Amino acid sequence: RFARIYPSYLLAVLVSFGFQVYWNHYPSVSYAVRDLISHLTFTHMFRADTYVYAPINGVLWTVGLEVQFYVLFPLLTKLFRKSPLLFWGTLTGFGALFIYQYALKQTPVNMQVNQFPTFLPVFANGMLAAYLFTWYCVKVPYKRLWGVLFTALAIVGAVLIRNEIVSAQMYPKDKQIWQLENRIGLSLCFTLFLVSAALSLKPLRWLFSNPVARFLGAISYNLYLYHQRLIVLLRMSLGFQSGADVAAAGTKMQIFLTAEALGLSLLLAAVLTYLWEKPIRRWILTWGQKKEKPTPAQADTISESTERK
Repeated sequence: RFARIYPSYLLAVLVSFGFQVYWNHYPSVSYAVRDLISHLTFTHMFRADTYVYAPINGVLWTVGLEVQFYVLFPLLTKLFRKSPLLFWGTLTGFGALFIYQYALKQTPVNMQVNQFPTFLPVFANGMLAAYLFTWYCVKVPYKRLWGVLFTALAIVGAVLIRNEIVSAQMYPKDKQIWQLENRIGLSLCFTLFLVSAALSLKPLRWLFSNPVARFLGAISYNLYLYHQRLIVLLRMSLGFQSGADVAAAGTKMQIFLTAEALGLSLLLAAVLTYLWEKPIRRWILTWGQKKEKPTPAQADTISESTERK
């Protein structure tokens, strides 16, 4: 996990921090140092000034959240294996209790909305999805007979996700409140879709496992790390102070800015994935081995196997 996550994350933090210092966005040196160190150590979500109001790239909160999960994952795995359904229910129950008895009662909810306990049901659903998929592949014979059913369930899951997106857009109050109220249900919709799509008929599976999809999957981490910061830089370079200014400029400008940001984000993500992330990951995973070093292709296989695990 460290080899997969940290090299690209480190570069993204340093690049974003450099821009913030250059633009003089820190009111004091102590704040700048605190912001940088908290991001480098994945502790930035524990303080409002390094999470809610942090000048460094706002999307990085999810990496801190995932690292918290990875720290606990060995223990969670042992408990899950003993009684999968009981553990899933317990984890989901704790998450729901935190959401409805604490987080939603705060005003505002911006500090609580993405804290680790609110995502316990999401992580539980992910573990359950992996368990159900593996159980099906090992235990169920005549799998082709179920392909049509799973295809239909995947379509149902996709429709449910689409309805959730529309519901979020139409929500009249704070969208973060909607997130807290619907996080568990939305996660279940994704669980249904992911498991069913993975077991569906070949045409549907091909949509998510063709060369283009695999390429996007390979560069998706760096795409996530840079897309928001890049589109802000592009917006500023065109003289727009906010997204509202872009909207006021008309549909053509929105399409132009979106296409430009998407194209540059994909290009940057591809370059960083194949010239930074993968070489450093290979080096980390093979560092210190006294035996004959594997070839780059073998190292990639080790890396991908580790990532899947």
